[in-house]
Parts: sequence; C-alpha cells; structure tokens
Amino acid sequence: MASVPDVPRPHAILVVIPTLNEARHIAQVIADLTAEPLPEADLLFVVADGGSSDGTQDIVGRIAATRSDLLLLDNPKKLQSAAVNLAVEQYGEGRDLLIRCDAHADYPAGFLKSLVDAFDRGEADAIVVPMDSVGTTCFQRAVGWVSDSKVGSGGSAHRGGAASGYVDHGHHALFRMDSFRAAGGYDPSFTHNEDAELDCRQRALGSRIFLDADIRLRYAPRATPGKLARQYFITKPLITKNRSTPELPSISVSRLTPNGVRGISRWTHTTSKAAIARRTCRLKSNAAPSPNPQIS
Repeated sequence: MASVPDVPRPHAILVVIPTLNEARHIAQVIADLTAEPLPEADLLFVVADGGSSDGTQDIVGRIAATRSDLLLLDNPKKLQSAAVNLAVEQYGEGRDLLIRCDAHADYPAGFLKSLVDAFDRGEADAIVVPMDSVGTTCFQRAVGWVSDSKVGSGGSAHRGGAASGYVDHGHHALFRMDSFRAAGGYDPSFTHNEDAELDCRQRALGSRIFLDADIRLRYAPRATPGKLARQYFITKPLITKNRSTPELPSISVSRLTPNGVRGISRWTHTTSKAAIARRTCRLKSNAAPSPNPQIS
C-alpha cells in the first residue's frame, strides 16, 4: 500500500498584541494582521492592554464589536511579558500555536501565514524574525541605524540579519504553545529583554529557535529622546532588573545625572541582548523552575 504523505493539521492559533497607549498604531496593526486570514486555521486575536489613557481601548473595542475573533483583555500589570502570559492563561487552552505581535510595528502582507508556513516546514519550537528599525524623524532614523548596526546590537542575527538558521535569540514571533508553557512563559519581573531571557530557558529545555530571514517586520523607535528613555526605564532599568546576571552592576536610574542616563542608554544600545541571554543561561543551565506555574 502506498504511503500517505503527512498533511499538516489545521492550527488553532492565539495571536496576542500587548498595548499601552498605542492609539496611533493599533487600528492599522489589527488591519494588517487580519487582512489575509488563514481559512485553514482557527485564529483568535487578543489585544492585552496595560491601561492606556490615549483611547487605545476604545479603538480596539469598536473594532472588536465588528469581529468575533478579536477580544480586548485588561492587563493590570502593564508589561508586555505579563500581557502575553495572561492571554495564554485565559485563552491558550486548546491552541497549539502562539503568535506575539507588537503594536509598534509594521507587518508585511501575509505575515501570519508566512510564520505558520515556516513552522510547518521545519522542526523548530519557535520562529523568530529580523526586525528592521525605521522612522520618519531624524531621531528615529538615527536610533534605527544604531540599533541595526553591529555597534548598536553586537551583531545580533535578528537586527538587520539576512541569513536564516537556528539561533540563540531573535525577535519573537511564533511559539509552539507546548514549548512556551513548558518554559513557564515570560518572566513578568523582566521589564525589558524578557524575550532573550525566555529564549534562554527554552533552549535549556531543548527547544529549537529558527530565524526566518525572509519574514521581516519594520519597527518604529520612539519619536523623541524622552519617550525612548521612558520605554527603557519604565519601572526598573535593564541593568537592575537583570538580577539573574550578577556580573552586571546594579544602578539606580533615579540617582543618575543626565550624563549618567545618557551613558547607561548608550550601554543598553551597545550591549547585545543575545549576550545577556548567554550570560543568564550560564547561571540557568539546569533549567530554572518555571517563573509562571499557572501557565505551565
């Protein structure tokens, strides 16, 4: 009897979009992601909002009223890490794939389908993508140029990279839901670099991360130095929160002079997130306990 070729089964996909004051972008992001639906997949979009004060929730609510596949979820912890964890906890049951989409990005046509196709073609537990920083103002373009250069990112594969392959870390896009749960999801105590830290735990558990350089998104940095500073120092600085990496100094941003803040900002831009993840992995080589038992 002739063998029957394997046919990928239909996927049940949870797409999570964390937001906080993204009124200028959220409608277009939702429109871009839903423009080319996947008829063979069961898609659920969840916008997890951290308490926006600019009308983001109203915009999402109006769109959700016209779509049965879009939900608005309150994220009282505000952070993106907590947003994705909460959406998985409440809506991840019975879904085999998780896709994370940031509201401050520009997604190409067919983005979701490309991710699913890349997942179906290989044996990866997560698909990550390159992120090309762009902008309309001189400041945004300058930040984008630095971020995508070796000076700014340490040569990270997902920053302007053009080669596909298995990597330590990349811009998060798609997860096998079982892999995300097994790792315990994001560590919600990480205000930044939660993605690199999760990749560390995924790899410690044997998960494989594939960077598909043909699936690219465009990201607009914050438009002013003040907004960029608030993004990086919303609660605790990168250096302080990365408490699992003792060789990084602990510094209180509230006590820094303006020159000190600029110095720390330069340090964060010139330190590769992948390098931080590698340092953390050396301390967690035995796969640390899940930081989120409720979603494991």
